[in-house]
Amino acid sequence: MRVLGAEGRQLKVVRIPSPGWIDGDDGPIPASHMNFLIANTAVIVPVYADQPGQFAVGALKEVFPDREVIGLPSRAILTGGGSFHCITQQEPA
Repeated sequence: MRVLGAEGRQLKVVRIPSPGWIDGDDGPIPASHMNFLIANTAVIVPVYADQPGQFAVGALKEVFPDREVIGLPSRAILTGGGSFHCITQQEPA
């Protein structure tokens, strides 16, 4: 499938696995490896188990070859409804 961006350039679509069903204290929690944080020299990826977490880290290393891709446990953060990207966003004054 050919996917074009806003300027007509072809986009590369990469599959990142779902971590699957993750149980929290009050039921399922919205786990995703896609709530990663892009920093100056690194990409911080939420992981929940060895697999598929390591697969997600490996796939993102190909997408961001100029950054260190680091998988970190995110289950405790996720109980608030988000992960690394969400918790680093702007706060209103």
